[in-house]
Amino acid sequence: MKNKQQGITLISALIGLGFVMFFGLVAMRLLPMYQEFYGVTTVMKSMEDEMRNSTLTKQQAWTFLRKRLDSSYVDSVKKEHVKFYRGKTGTGVGRIVVDYKVQTPFMGNLDLLANFHSEASVD
Repeated sequence: MKNKQQGITLISALIGLGFVMFFGLVAMRLLPMYQEFYGVTTVMKSMEDEMRNSTLTKQQAWTFLRKRLDSSYVDSVKKEHVKFYRGKTGTGVGRIVVDYKVQTPFMGNLDLLANFHSEASVD
């Protein structure tokens, strides 16, 4: 009676390990971007409450937004990524739109690019 060999070879184990390492690297590079975006969405929800309770000028809204982004450790959002729109009543900011891109090095000369968009509206 012949013995059947079972198990995986060293080459197939190394290939499997390579796949696991590749996807682990992708996850390690993408996770900080999405954690930062979660901070942006949390800040935008709090800005909805702030806009609902008071009439803010664009400068006041930017100051409140910047302070909240700083306390949430969000560094990718700059002033040029934020747009303010008037509310239906015409007094103060009624909608804030944040649209930004994050580019992070992946490996070698390859980069990962992610586009993020978030809105806060009272109307």
